[in-house]
Amino acid sequence: EPAPTSQPLVSRMMQSIAPMTEAGHRGAPFPDGIVTLMIKNIPDKYNLKALLVEIGEHCDLRYCDMLHLPSNEKRRCNVGYAFINFTCSLAAERCWAAMSLRSWSLAQRQKRCAICAAHLQGISSNLSNFVLSNEKSRFQPPNAPVVFSNSQPLNFFQAVRRHCDEPVVREMLRKCG
Repeated sequence: EPAPTSQPLVSRMMQSIAPMTEAGHRGAPFPDGIVTLMIKNIPDKYNLKALLVEIGEHCDLRYCDMLHLPSNEKRRCNVGYAFINFTCSLAAERCWAAMSLRSWSLAQRQKRCAICAAHLQGISSNLSNFVLSNEKSRFQPPNAPVVFSNSQPLNFFQAVRRHCDEPVVREMLRKCG
């Protein structure tokens, strides 16, 4: 019989789904309010489609409204990390639990997926940052974040108009002018 614990049930449940760290210890519980995750250690040959397939095998993509896989244009590959935004914290938490330290199925080397909370949270913050820090040439696939509405991709310009404040929309239009 397990020893009694004074730890609350919810906390014990969170520990049971927390990913194992490389040292083999449980990670910290998932932070409240996190909707944007940074996915790291992505094999460099993965493209957006391969990443969506892999994530979709373990996470409910109906709650995903943005995925950004930055690329290295000179090397013609991704840079090893991506940002995914969910419409609710629970979907992000479930993705975090399902994908953390999982081996990439299409990778030739045994890379393990690492996930953390992204520095910028929410679709508006991420799209605004992208528009303000990039030039017009990066507003097209495969460089721009892919934004989804009802599981269907939106045109990047429509997405910015829908999710960003007017000054960001004006800046995008100025850059494209």
